[in-house]
Amino acid sequence: MPLNAKALGAALHEDLTLHSTLCRREAGAFQKAIQSGDDVVVACTQEQRLFGDLGQQTEGAVSPIRFVNIRETGGWSRDAAKASPKIAALLAAARLPDPPPVPTVTYKSTGRLLIIGPLDQAEQAAALVSDVLDVTLFTQGPGNAGGAQARRFPVLGGRITGLTGWLGAFELQWKADNPIDLDLCTRCNACVAACPENAIGLDYQIVTPRRRPSVLTWCSTCVRPPPRPPSCSTRCRRVTCAGTGVVMGSIWPRC
Repeated sequence: MPLNAKALGAALHEDLTLHSTLCRREAGAFQKAIQSGDDVVVACTQEQRLFGDLGQQTEGAVSPIRFVNIRETGGWSRDAAKASPKIAALLAAARLPDPPPVPTVTYKSTGRLLIIGPLDQAEQAAALVSDVLDVTLFTQGPGNAGGAQARRFPVLGGRITGLTGWLGAFELQWKADNPIDLDLCTRCNACVAACPENAIGLDYQIVTPRRRPSVLTWCSTCVRPPPRPPSCSTRCRRVTCAGTGVVMGSIWPRC
């Protein structure tokens, strides 16, 4: 890793001496520096423990010591020849005083995650973390693409009435405002195909008159199921009326 001590010193407004074996043959230079009383920055984190032990063994060592990694984070790359400004910035940042303490909150995660948002985006986000977290979705509409045909995660829906707490300790309150139970829905799309009002979207929720005033026609298509085909042994599927939001009857799937 090429280091230009003169250029770095000019950027930091001090004279710098380049050491390549400070933890070995040049350890005396380190001991002398920590006896000066000035802040000492060591641009090596790999041997931080060794330098700490050496400092404890050095009589009269009073200088505070800081460590910074300029190798993996700065100059150890294919752009090493152009890394001097970044290395100078890392060295300057290491000399800054510690920031004042900030309030902290202790939390305990039990591995459960609730994702709130459009169904398509929520499913995409859940897929990224489902291997390490137990994910539940709370849908806020279908989004652009709607839900995937295969339901991989528990899904809730409704109107959120309260969300309190913080990461790891929150409480969600909601009110169900749609007759389709998303956690029981198999996404077979039978209701989507059967609804004459096209009032069931790919979030598998019925657009009731409260949600879309234009859906005001209370049809009777779903009141009576059509005759069951003689050769069909498939169980029927329940269909909910778009206008009233009430389960009116059943239809037989196509055979």
